Amino acid sequence: MNEDPIHRALRQVVRTDTDPRIVVLVANGLIELMMNTIIEELCKHGKEISKDTRGYPYSVKLLMLHEKGILHDDLFEIMNRLRRLRNDAAHQPFFEVDHNRVKHIAEPFEKNFPKDSEWSISENIHDMCAAIINSVWANYQGILAPVFAPSIHKIMKGSQ
Repeated sequence: MNEDPIHRALRQVVRTDTDPRIVVLVANGLIELMMNTIIEELCKHGKEISKDTRGYPYSVKLLMLHEKGILHDDLFEIMNRLRRLRNDAAHQPFFEVDHNRVKHIAEPFEKNFPKDSEWSISENIHDMCAAIINSVWANYQGILAPVFAPSIHKIMKGSQ
């Protein structure tokens, strides 16, 4: 079984018996670490920015990546909506995710799906969080692979 960080997190996120609070916290935690890795790689003062969580909270990091054109509009909007859900998961004593909230978070992606498509990422919180992680991975795997999938990165480097 692959023990790379991205695989370990995805296994926890997609399990339908995992509590929704855990799914949201694990998915968002992984995505935040991914954003820090991107910042460290693409920003002049990236190491300082990623380490300074008081001066650069996650919301500011997302905004900064969006303003620099690194995060496209839909991905920024989804991640910001998921960040708000993460805040609720972390601070509400009784946390539940209703279907309308999942649909709202997924809407920026799903609006681009073909109208007759039967596929949806908003069916449940597990699928939606996995789809967001996969989207971030697909867009930035060159930066993320060495950190979050070192075994895959090693294979990719060996085949070049």
